[in-house]
Amino acid sequence: MGVVIRSNSGELVDCVSNVNKCGSSAMAEANALLLGVDTALNLGLGKVCLRSDSLEVINNIKASSNHMDWRLFPIIEEIRKRSQRFGSITWEWIPREANQAAHVVASLAKSRLGLHRWASMPPPSLASVLRNDGLPCPPAPVMGVI
Repeated sequence: MGVVIRSNSGELVDCVSNVNKCGSSAMAEANALLLGVDTALNLGLGKVCLRSDSLEVINNIKASSNHMDWRLFPIIEEIRKRSQRFGSITWEWIPREANQAAHVVASLAKSRLGLHRWASMPPPSLASVLRNDGLPCPPAPVMGVI
């Protein structure tokens, strides 16, 4: 799973990836949002907007009802509980095409074990996607030949 945190102006604040075996894409998206909530809390952010390309998960988080897939319920409840610690939080669905940076970060998790973070120096594949978004991005590492 992958999380990309950007400032209001779109600048990269942090990226986090982690491997998590999930039984469905909705569970993977819910776990990614939980990781995003935890990362934002660890960064001390008070006002956040969390976005996902899973309409099912966003709708379940925003709903006042608990009628949902029983496998999602404990993850959604944990997201709701931890989200209460923010001063302000909004939830938005975005199209998959607008979520490419998070998908690149998630794919990087598959080649590594454990939790990984990139804030000041994202891998070249992620830097490329961020630049394609037309938003500020830290420079990609330069490979020198000696």
